[in-house]
Amino acid sequence: MRKYWRGPTALISAWLLLAPLSSTAQVAQMSQGNHPAVAAQGPGHVAEETPNDLFVNVGKSVVVDSSLPIDRVSVGFGDVAEATAVGPSEVLVNGKAPGQTSLILWQQGGSKLFFDITVEPSTFSNDARLSVLRREIQKELPGQKVEPSIEGNLIFLRGKVKDLTSAERAVQIATALGKPVNLLYVDVPAPEPQIPKTPSRARSRSTS
Repeated sequence: MRKYWRGPTALISAWLLLAPLSSTAQVAQMSQGNHPAVAAQGPGHVAEETPNDLFVNVGKSVVVDSSLPIDRVSVGFGDVAEATAVGPSEVLVNGKAPGQTSLILWQQGGSKLFFDITVEPSTFSNDARLSVLRREIQKELPGQKVEPSIEGNLIFLRGKVKDLTSAERAVQIATALGKPVNLLYVDVPAPEPQIPKTPSRARSRSTS
């Protein structure tokens, strides 16, 4: 009688846990007291590779809403923007000065969220500065064509003035509101043509 022997069969089981992530990030600019939310990514997202972009004006704010409770918040340049936790899963980002910086949120469980923050100049602030600048230039230099414009902290002066003294005065006025860039033309009158003098001839008198 033949006997058959069967060896043990190894059973291997593999488990794969997938945690799909769906998130949206909506960025809006708003005045103080009316803060739209930005939805932040949940766990498992490789935030280092694809950071979200946040845009906010100086003096305005954005609310970042996380899907998980937040343990810690960090901003790269505190002079550009500041971040304050206003709830277990909400962070308020305030724009302080024009520039760019980064925001990192540490969520419970060890995941991190990364954001690139761009703080843009306040449109209202620029308009107010231009209004003051134009009024002072018209007051100090009446009748002269000086047109200022503002880009960040730079004030460009374009147009034409009657002399160097007027140009220097326009620059002095602009200095009080930013860093002036003088692009003014000075209206220098053409020199008067000089008529060459003819040598005088002595006249002789005849005597009788």
